[in-house]
Amino acid sequence: MTLTLLDDASKRPDLCHWNGPISSSVLDRWLEERRFAVPGDLRALWEQTGGGDLYETETILGPFGDPALGDDVNSVNEHYRAQGLSPEFLVFHTGLGGLTAVDQQNGGIAQIDPMTYQPYAFYPTLDEWYLKTIRTEYASSYDLP
Repeated sequence: MTLTLLDDASKRPDLCHWNGPISSSVLDRWLEERRFAVPGDLRALWEQTGGGDLYETETILGPFGDPALGDDVNSVNEHYRAQGLSPEFLVFHTGLGGLTAVDQQNGGIAQIDPMTYQPYAFYPTLDEWYLKTIRTEYASSYDLP
């Protein structure tokens, strides 16, 4: 499975500040304890990077991110659920475009309106989401082919 986000990060490592890799067994245990269902492409991204910040405004939340910085999956989801986000969605990205989440029922990627907490766009894969949203916004600014 090729992730354009990881390809871009290898071309421009200065644009990404990752938390660090997570072993498969540790990630399995973390997901199982929380009963989170995530697609294989997000799982692969977390295993390789642990989540982190990219470009100037985007954050891929990490399973073991820092709650004080608001970049961990648990505390961010607790916050948005307390504000009205359905538990059907697991937020994994925050940024200028709002929130992005995994639909826990079908494994798809959904963009969520940060005011209403309603999904407004759906993508079948993490790669398609990245290509049509974040990469579209930043590719020319950062000279990504």
